[in-house]
Amino acid sequence: MKPLALPAGLLVLLLGLSLSLATPGLRAADPFPGVASAAEMEQAKREAINAMEPWLQKEDVQDDATAWDMASARFKATVTREAWIEGAKSVHATYGPCTSRRIVSTLYSRGVPSAGVTNGAQNPKVTATFRSTFRNAGAAIETVVFTRDDDGQWRALSYAVKPAS
Repeated sequence: MKPLALPAGLLVLLLGLSLSLATPGLRAADPFPGVASAAEMEQAKREAINAMEPWLQKEDVQDDATAWDMASARFKATVTREAWIEGAKSVHATYGPCTSRRIVSTLYSRGVPSAGVTNGAQNPKVTATFRSTFRNAGAAIETVVFTRDDDGQWRALSYAVKPAS
């Protein structure tokens, strides 16, 4: 039987691969840097939901100023405190108090640029959709988005409510 002839480039590649596998501590580069594992995503969703609860409680009792204070840096850079309070008053008047809220879905994603950062750094976000009931408006869908701020804390990024269809 004739020996197998390998091109020189393939031989170097195979030799390098076998050396990297045989060398402790030498690992291939992460093919998807910055992509969270499934376990990390689930943990992030739990943390974000836990942070949403006290924020939503502030909104439920119309403590909109405190809700704004608790929001993310990106949220505060987007909407002034006064504008948030005025807008929330309109929502409270239309919908009335929330009488029930049930989470129906969560979505983890990346892509929220850090406030004040110009190097492309992005913070993860969690979008939660709730099936809620309000005294004046009946059934509604609330969409709450929280982001992990630069200090590591989960905070409000956006909030929307609309009548359920």
